[in-house]
Amino acid sequence: MVRCIDVVNLDGTLVKLYAAHGDAAVVSPALTTAMLRFLRLQLQSKPHGDVSDGVAFATVAPTRTGTWVTFDRWFGETALLHSAFQGGVAAPYAFQPTTHGDEVLPAWYVKVLEFERLAWQSAVLDHLDDPDFAGYLAARYASAVIGAGGA
Repeated sequence: MVRCIDVVNLDGTLVKLYAAHGDAAVVSPALTTAMLRFLRLQLQSKPHGDVSDGVAFATVAPTRTGTWVTFDRWFGETALLHSAFQGGVAAPYAFQPTTHGDEVLPAWYVKVLEFERLAWQSAVLDHLDDPDFAGYLAARYASAVIGAGGA
């Protein structure tokens, strides 16, 4: 199952939070809190400068091989800054940037990415004179996906 669990304001950046797992109970409040704390640190570090449009989406997926987090920030209205992180099995909340060889994305993430791209196009790119950020944030992907939790 992949679903939007919340839209949060992290220091002025509005972030859609998605969870992916066959068992929604696995995405615990502790995991969500750890993810939010981590995303806030990512926003503060500004590795590519202050480029964000203040709107983003993130995913979290606990699996047998650890916990995966993606963080995608829209910037310049026409570009997407993608970052991927993983927490190991022994320390699932100690997220680290993925390394070369860890860039494989699951099919469910590609569906979220496709949905978000189309929602951004419809609400923002098609209306650059008056972008509808609220409309973008209201559009949320949900799907029953077999194997999303790494099972």
